Amino acid sequence: MFVPPRRLIPLLLGTLLVFAGCTTTSTRPVGLGRPHPRRAAMFDTEIAVAYLQHGNRTGALNAVHRALSLDPRSVPALDVLALLDEELGRLVAAREAYRRALGVAPHDPDTLNDYGAFLCRIGKEHRAVQRFLEAAHEPSYRTPQAAYTNAGVCALKGRDPAEAVHAFRRALALDPNFAPALWQAARLEMKAGSDTAAARHLARYVDLEPRPPAVALWTLIRLERRLGHPHLADRYGNELLRLYPRSSAARRYLRTRGS
Repeated sequence: MFVPPRRLIPLLLGTLLVFAGCTTTSTRPVGLGRPHPRRAAMFDTEIAVAYLQHGNRTGALNAVHRALSLDPRSVPALDVLALLDEELGRLVAAREAYRRALGVAPHDPDTLNDYGAFLCRIGKEHRAVQRFLEAAHEPSYRTPQAAYTNAGVCALKGRDPAEAVHAFRRALALDPNFAPALWQAARLEMKAGSDTAAARHLARYVDLEPRPPAVALWTLIRLERRLGHPHLADRYGNELLRLYPRSSAARRYLRTRGS
């Protein structure tokens, strides 16, 4: 799973939710005069995101097309259009929307990251990794560790573990507490038989996450047992029982506790 780069989802969420259930054709504020086309396009793009979050693809499409009629060079609107086209199975149209966005802003890191995720999902892993790395190298990108992590995930999908290791290491060099990279690095280290390194990264991941997944806790329990640390294993076992008392992982832990 990719680290989501979408720039628009957090924007004006409280305002957007007011319109999320609407089906009207115009959702711009009234009584405020005629806004600048670019600002109006951004507002319609944000409305499209709200519709998309609530599963209303028709409303989202209408809103994003309104945005592009106002500002055909709006990179955020083109990003959202690409996402919608992909969800609707229109992959050629989605790729064209990303290319249009990059034609306007070839160094936009969010678009590069989004396009990388799209390419990886359609099986173009090598090209996808290149786009992720381009995003990570952009000085304006505030979270390059996310792009590096995505590059690693896609490299694994493309059966390139060496590239994946390099990407996860770059992510953790930038942010040693970046949870998605910690999780991915731990999984790779387990496969390579490096239990100590895997346990170290996974323990940090579990400690950072307010509600770590059951599979992460159960994996860490088994690692700590193999490393001869029963007290640490029980610590994470108690956390597993507290968070997921009815899970299959909790049942496995109880069956093997003390063994």
